[in-house]
Amino acid sequence: MSIESLFHDLLGLGTDWRLKELAHLPGAHSEVHIVIEATAGLCERYKCPDDGGSVRHYDDAPVRKWRHLNIFQHECYLECRLPRVKCEQCGKVRTVQGPWEGKIKGFTLLFEAFALTLLREMPVNAVARIVGEYDTRLWRLLKAYVNEAYQEADFRSVRVVGCDELSARKGHNYLSVFADLEAKRVLYATEGKDASTWDRFAEELPQHGAQAKQIKCVSIDMSPAYQKGAKKKCPDAVVVFDHFHVMQNVGKAVDEVRRREHQSLSRKGDKSLKESMWLFRNNPENLNPNQSAHLDQLKQANLITAKAYQMRLNLQDIYKLNSVECFQRKLIQWCD
Repeated sequence: MSIESLFHDLLGLGTDWRLKELAHLPGAHSEVHIVIEATAGLCERYKCPDDGGSVRHYDDAPVRKWRHLNIFQHECYLECRLPRVKCEQCGKVRTVQGPWEGKIKGFTLLFEAFALTLLREMPVNAVARIVGEYDTRLWRLLKAYVNEAYQEADFRSVRVVGCDELSARKGHNYLSVFADLEAKRVLYATEGKDASTWDRFAEELPQHGAQAKQIKCVSIDMSPAYQKGAKKKCPDAVVVFDHFHVMQNVGKAVDEVRRREHQSLSRKGDKSLKESMWLFRNNPENLNPNQSAHLDQLKQANLITAKAYQMRLNLQDIYKLNSVECFQRKLIQWCD
């Protein structure tokens, strides 16, 4: 088997295409170029995608080049003058696409698949360095596939939605992200963190076969804007304050208790709570032996801060309960 036949089979060119030339361009930036051309039988088998009519060869487009997977350490490119054909029924002239072409101009499908695998695991700049491409081209590649997949996304089974904001860039620039908490996937993201984000989310759902009224539960932080938007657009849904923000608020409350008690004790000359902030911010299992011994001393000092800290730990334990009824009962007792 010749080297040309071998690469013809490896590329899966079939009977409509043939490998015309294989060249190695040595140098500091070594490249392998594979030149492909259409066979005479392509026009006989090709049909017009509009009306299914027969076509005839019209001319050949200018030479195009596509980045392919590397051959060993050498960058590989496919080159071809794609044939243009004319439909004998509608008279339209169109360029025949090569089976190797990807979604982005200048990339093959296999190169795009390899790049997307890397992009799923690491930052775009890191992938650009590995594959030797500009990050701007990789961003276009990523956006093209994400947009296509998002247009085909089906939200008809969505029942439980979570919403939270994240900082998009420096300053007060936020995105609100909506997620399906059962399927663990992002549904929608939009700028801002006010009640209008829920309006835009509700408008997006019909594009994917869903309606806001089908949502039975929403999990949000305690933002009045989110509460307003959720109740307006999902009036039948149960509103739940998510675990993270509840515990975050409880942690802030423990901090406030500690600060106030430290100030009160300091006026009396008692420095018991000095340098104790991180003791009460961490869980006991995350403390080193010295910190654990210090915390035990503070617990025995009958401090209000120690009581507040224990209440935080109790609430964490309540969240670990598997029974909803038991959770509700214990939570009410905790609040009392």
